[in-house]
Amino acid sequence: MPQRVLMVEDDTLCARIVSLVLTSAGHRLRIAASIDAAREALAQERFDAVILDINLPDGNGLHLLRDMRCSAGYEPPVIVLSALKQEISRTQGRAAGAWLYLTKPFSPGLLLDQIHSLAR
Repeated sequence: MPQRVLMVEDDTLCARIVSLVLTSAGHRLRIAASIDAAREALAQERFDAVILDINLPDGNGLHLLRDMRCSAGYEPPVIVLSALKQEISRTQGRAAGAWLYLTKPFSPGLLLDQIHSLAR
């Protein structure tokens, strides 16, 4: 079943890779390169999943995740995809409400499998 996915990522190469993988599998991907752009996307559309980077040009992605959990009115599953590998970062991601925490570099196939598992 195709998923509507929001990816909050400022790294254009990473976003391009994920876009190729997800769209070739039939999913629809919208990319937001900042927290502000993500807030706008979330206000305009409902997503089945969110892929979220932590280090963004206008702040910490976990703040966006906490805000989503408090005020979005719906709670799409969030996969954190971050270069931060420390256990404290993983713990903070889960505490903020992340469904899964993946680190960069990542396996595009694993990410696709996780998106597919959300549809089940």
